[in-house]
Amino acid sequence: MDYNPFGGWNAGGSSQDSSGNHSGSYYGNTSSSNNDLSSQRIYSSYYSSNNTYSSPSYSGSGAEPPKKEKRGGRRAALVAGMLVFSLIGGAVGGGATSWWLSTQLAATPQESSVSEAETKAEPQVSSTPTVPAATPQSSVGGDVTAVVQKAAPSVVEIRLSSRVMTFFGERESQSAGSGVIYSEDGYIITNNHVIENADEVMVRTYDGQEYSATLVGADPKTDLAVIKIEAEGLTPVTFADSDTVQVGQVAVAIGNPLGTLGGSVTNGVVSAKDREITIGDETMTLMQTSAAINPGNSGGGLFDGNGNLIGIVNAKSSGLDIEGLGFAIPSNTALAVTKDLIEYGYVTGRPELGIKVLQVADLRTANYYGLREFGVYVMETTRNNGLMPGDRIVSINGKPIESASDVSQAVTSGKVGDILHFVIVRDGKTMDLEVQILEQVPDSIKKEVSVPSGI
Repeated sequence: MDYNPFGGWNAGGSSQDSSGNHSGSYYGNTSSSNNDLSSQRIYSSYYSSNNTYSSPSYSGSGAEPPKKEKRGGRRAALVAGMLVFSLIGGAVGGGATSWWLSTQLAATPQESSVSEAETKAEPQVSSTPTVPAATPQSSVGGDVTAVVQKAAPSVVEIRLSSRVMTFFGERESQSAGSGVIYSEDGYIITNNHVIENADEVMVRTYDGQEYSATLVGADPKTDLAVIKIEAEGLTPVTFADSDTVQVGQVAVAIGNPLGTLGGSVTNGVVSAKDREITIGDETMTLMQTSAAINPGNSGGGLFDGNGNLIGIVNAKSSGLDIEGLGFAIPSNTALAVTKDLIEYGYVTGRPELGIKVLQVADLRTANYYGLREFGVYVMETTRNNGLMPGDRIVSINGKPIESASDVSQAVTSGKVGDILHFVIVRDGKTMDLEVQILEQVPDSIKKEVSVPSGI
């Protein structure tokens, strides 16, 4: 008897809330593990004129508030020990969710006021600019003053405006972040979560000039984005080789904390080079620093003692009794991604199969989807690769497939053009298939270049 193994299951992606268990996994997109991280919280901080803060107060005859019981005190002590990782500053505010980064919990975002704006920034891919040298320049010494004199002109303030719908109708939301100048002719690096969902992006340079910016390209996987302003003669950063950075060396952060303190400087050291931090569904390898990082620093620069860029600030740890834990995207990663975003509009060379898979490991899930056996099934195909919805994947290159992450690992361990040897079960029959690893191309680019989608 014929049947639809997946019924009416909707394979749509995740969405974001602009006001305020059974899932598939795409080819190379490994979801975060369910480790017990209840003591950690990862979230993004953004700034909006619509957030209000108030301190506890007591009215009446002036009597003191009742004292907390000891049990409550112990609970407060527990909360004080919580470690919280947060993205810093900059995605669209005013109740709009910026880039929520949570291993288990979501935290309340923060906001600050910036000016109103109404013009929407349209995405565009411009021609390749004149780029700065990707090697460290001559030393300017370890003094922070000398570092700032060299690096500060390459850091910009970013202000953003968007229109969001609320119960009371449409309203304007504003937020802020930072960026670093990539080229003399106006290409600027920032974080994806800073500019995500913005209708208008405004840039203020070191000399006080303001420009309207357009989006060139964004890469959520690395949390990087490139915007463009119409300007000439800007001062681009010089890139250090982040692979040669040493733990303990000087680190200077320059950015726009709170969205109102552009050009602020904090200093510390490089605390670690390769911290794996899981943010949402993405695991990033970030550089850790003790330099003070605050909301609004996102997209700003982390510099070495010679004034060369070693990282793009994008995350921090915050919480009671937690200080000195900031994170940055290594400069080598930022440089490679930026070049691809400018030239192609997306990051090239990432492998994919173009399938979404479902892991069935219990009777309830199997019954829900009308499946007779446990295993990993192809849920959806977006590229013509020989696989079909309903195929159960038995092995890839001889390795048994027991979970969705096994499929992801098989794909990401290869490169575009490689052939993977699949053993599948289709309509009760075991089959061997040779499946080629394809290049991951964003949907927007697929439409422009007519890349086949689906089968």
